[in-house]
Amino acid sequence: KIKTALAVNKATLEYDKRVKSCTIDYLDLTGTSYFVNSNGTRIKQDKLYVWSRITATAACNGVFTFSREEIGSTAGYEIFDENSPEAIGEKVAKRAIEQLTAKPPKGGKFPVVLGPNVVGVFVHEAFGHLAEADLALSGGVQAENLGKKIGSDMVTFYDDGTIDGAFGSFKYDDEGIPAQKTLLIKDGVVTGLMHNRETAQKFNAEPTGNARAEDFRVEPIIRMRNTYMAPRDHTFEDLLEGIHSGYYFKSFRGGQANLDGTFQVGIQEAYEIVNGEIGKPVRNASISGNTLETLFKVDAVGKDFELWPGRCGKGQTAFVCDGGPHIRVKEVIVGGSA
Repeated sequence: KIKTALAVNKATLEYDKRVKSCTIDYLDLTGTSYFVNSNGTRIKQDKLYVWSRITATAACNGVFTFSREEIGSTAGYEIFDENSPEAIGEKVAKRAIEQLTAKPPKGGKFPVVLGPNVVGVFVHEAFGHLAEADLALSGGVQAENLGKKIGSDMVTFYDDGTIDGAFGSFKYDDEGIPAQKTLLIKDGVVTGLMHNRETAQKFNAEPTGNARAEDFRVEPIIRMRNTYMAPRDHTFEDLLEGIHSGYYFKSFRGGQANLDGTFQVGIQEAYEIVNGEIGKPVRNASISGNTLETLFKVDAVGKDFELWPGRCGKGQTAFVCDGGPHIRVKEVIVGGSA
């Protein structure tokens, strides 16, 4: 493991002399959980998590840039067979170097293509938390949207705890409910929420296997698992076609959403789109808006698919994944220069 970390560090720093630092966080957890309840249920689960975050900084002529990459799995250390240390290091370094010559985007409303990494954080932050039934009961907008159309026909969301090897997968939640694939939005219509036993009773629904506790010291609460937008049938070239002036936002830096449905996502890697072609890189970009308005403006969804691991905070830490395909949004607010 130390050898792997050193190999990532070496590949990152040797990519270009303008790369000034590389920080590697590594975590693996193994353990066994036991669940017992008064109904006679007895569940034993072996758990394994492997996660790493690689961060690089670059500098040149007074410009400083930042690049981050995360990998994670419940399938074991073999994740580094799929993602070689050299490939990870070069990817992080290349992104940091490319941003050194980038300029801020123009601020305003533009058509955009979002990569799976950005789609994932949008699904997680802008919709996912609002679809957790405890937050929906606390004033989130999704409780009143059940059965209503809140997005275009292109939009279908799932929260799925059964994806083999994914960072948010498990067999049973911490109330003894089997993990399952939960449909949240189908063709733009809200079809369900994420429930524990308590909220399922209040909504006259079934528990969805989303009750999770960080450890035995805290009570299980409703948490996401692997939350994503379902792919459709467009190619990446299809998504670019017809965009005269816009942006391709490939990966995110951070994101947040409010109970009223507004959101903001900081972008880590971005490019201009000019006459349907990828153009020059841009940096220090962000997107913001209202979740429902944005979902209605999704007019094309790619056929590719990726999931990205993460650690979600909600008073407790939960291991999750989010993602989806590339998508095109007809218009979103882009933060940048005037």
